[in-house]
Amino acid sequence: MLPEAWPKFWRHGEWNELRARIVGNPPEVTTWINGVKFCHWTETERRHPDRGGIALQVHGGGDFTKQFVRYRNIRVKNLTPIADNTLSQAEKQEGWRLLFDGKTVAGWMNSDRSTPRTPVEDHALNPHRAGHYMLVHTQEWENFVLLADFKISPHCNSGIFVRTGSLTPRPGKDVGFNGIEIAIDDTLGAGFVDTGAIYDLSKPTRNAMRPIGEWNHIEVTCRESMIEVVLNGEKVNSGTWQSLLNRTSGPMGHNTSLTLPIATIQSSATLACRTTAARAGTRTSS
Repeated sequence: MLPEAWPKFWRHGEWNELRARIVGNPPEVTTWINGVKFCHWTETERRHPDRGGIALQVHGGGDFTKQFVRYRNIRVKNLTPIADNTLSQAEKQEGWRLLFDGKTVAGWMNSDRSTPRTPVEDHALNPHRAGHYMLVHTQEWENFVLLADFKISPHCNSGIFVRTGSLTPRPGKDVGFNGIEIAIDDTLGAGFVDTGAIYDLSKPTRNAMRPIGEWNHIEVTCRESMIEVVLNGEKVNSGTWQSLLNRTSGPMGHNTSLTLPIATIQSSATLACRTTAARAGTRTSS
């Protein structure tokens, strides 16, 4: 949150709502003020015990400076940890389906329909050198929300593909041109090919990816002609076929499946990922 944005959501002299979510050890801490996500921070070392007290504090103030702080409506909810590559009971009831069991490549194939050669590593899928251009889920999906965790290594060029309508490459092009790619790359920018971009068609609002080597959480929604990308809790991109059709070739000059007639972009199509590690609840809800 930039300092100049503070007056837009902070109610000076009035009651404000603070929400904090603390998970794990080393902890991952996320805070919201008046419904606006303010901070997300992940500790890299285990510095404190797994359990501890909650305390309220103020620096200075009181009778000497006429400054004070008051707290009210204080509530807490225990969070039950969910193991990687599993679904909670609530998620099952909400219709989520686990796409990766964390142990095998069951349900996944190479884009030439062969069996992936790369084994599961550290309970994660690794498309690199799996045997073809990308890993593809064997089931087709229409309107859905995809959740996944990913992390990349230095210099990695990766992506998640949706609406991949055919696994037969067009002449002179690889199979990736038959789908829409959400870019995942080791870059710092927020351009047409940076992490969170709808590749070469729509720039993210900013690059919200965490430092290289850390896990990121991505949410991709495909509903009829709309695509939306949320990265680490922040909406960074969205668009419809109609709006993306205004850009049939981006700055990189890569023609995508949107160079095809819009009727050929299948509403029921495969999911795929290329050269990245994916884990922890790679799941979908239709």
